Amino acid sequence: MHPEDSEVPFFEQSSYQTIHSRYRFAPTDSAQHGNMSPGDVIAGSVSALPADCFAVRIQIVFSAAPGSSGEVVFRGYLGHGADETATPPVRSVLSGGRVQTITLDPYFFSIPGGELEFRIERVREDPAATAFSPITLEALHVIPVQAPAAPVTVDGSAGYSTWPMIQSVNGRLICIYSRGTGHDIGEAVRAVYARGSADGIHWDKEEIPVWNTAGCGDVPVGKGIDENGELLVWIRSYGKELHHTLFRSGDGRSFTPVCRPELDPMPMQMTDIVHVPTVGLMCLWFAGTYQEEHNSWGTMVSCDNGATWEQRIVEAELHIADWPTEPSAVYFGEGRILAVGRTESRRSSTECAQFQLESSDYGRTWTKHRTNITDVATSTPSLILDPETGILSNYYFHRLRGILKCRRVKAVKIWGRPLDWPEPEILGFGSPIDAGNVNAVRMGKRHFVAWYSRRSSGISGILATGCPIPEKDSVM
Repeated sequence: MHPEDSEVPFFEQSSYQTIHSRYRFAPTDSAQHGNMSPGDVIAGSVSALPADCFAVRIQIVFSAAPGSSGEVVFRGYLGHGADETATPPVRSVLSGGRVQTITLDPYFFSIPGGELEFRIERVREDPAATAFSPITLEALHVIPVQAPAAPVTVDGSAGYSTWPMIQSVNGRLICIYSRGTGHDIGEAVRAVYARGSADGIHWDKEEIPVWNTAGCGDVPVGKGIDENGELLVWIRSYGKELHHTLFRSGDGRSFTPVCRPELDPMPMQMTDIVHVPTVGLMCLWFAGTYQEEHNSWGTMVSCDNGATWEQRIVEAELHIADWPTEPSAVYFGEGRILAVGRTESRRSSTECAQFQLESSDYGRTWTKHRTNITDVATSTPSLILDPETGILSNYYFHRLRGILKCRRVKAVKIWGRPLDWPEPEILGFGSPIDAGNVNAVRMGKRHFVAWYSRRSSGISGILATGCPIPEKDSVM
């Protein structure tokens, strides 16, 4: 139940106020009265959803006996008749003696006026499941939710436009993207283009050619601002050889090559550039061929405003399940750098989760942990830290579901606590496949997010959406 054409809203903005509805469980014989041991399943149904209820948030309320500890993992199976969808596994640390609420699915497309069937499973075999004491499922919350505003089309040219980078320069947004004929980073016809906007709504009709390497596919892979406030963008050229060229632009219309560093290992991708005090410009990189073994990641540092770069390896010879890719980083004081990386794992467990990478010594050493963000499928993150509030926004596109999401938290609250990310907000929709790779930036009092989405067979376009920066007291 996804929109096939991302230019058409899936449904109109609902007029009803959010309704909090509570439904008691109707347990099957496998778990009487809502009591669950590991491996148990409770099933039931919710009838007569509101007539204008196109989507719902699914939450469960549970409790454990005093003194219970460890982590519990749940998975939901939601559907209408034979049409059933499994939610990602959701992990929660038990707080014995207290009632707890977790969200299994923040946005499940439902049938207005129809019946919702559900099964809630306590997952025994998940590697994060360390709690074995019985728990009680108290209730299921089915909460109607409204649709977000439709996104704006940045580029709808014929072809396969993908992998955008978005940056603000001198009061204008610049979106840099590539276009070819299909989902192929190496096709020789793939080139890089740019468009600008003063407000994130009206984008230039004129498309600026940025780079087109003969015999290579060119893709922008990371962006940032240099010490003089000018745009920097890494462009990867992939063909008979692989290399990365850094470009600079003061207006988003003319782009000048800055350098092409010799690197070993050669990264598959550079990422967004951040300013780190006492260090200079920094970006993360990852290298590998998306095979099971021999993957790595690390940092790139420039002390001369991007003219030259020093490559540092943090981890090498990683299995693909332990490999953080396409990371996004922020610096938030006292030597601390926090990054979130995408996972390439496709396992149906809590191991398929975004990574949290932390350095407390200006990027010299790092720690890596999996987060509780499991609603991902090769979902590229993009972080924005608002210095006035300390609120960190983690934007990502949930492929296979076709949903643009954001999790917001105070950076100091999540530092060292990767399992404490709050539930996501829903910001937009796209196609469930041939879509994603979010990139975000702040301009003024708004965040702007760019991503790509398939519009029709063989055609993919660049979309963007904007939202106000979160208020100081809106996030704990």
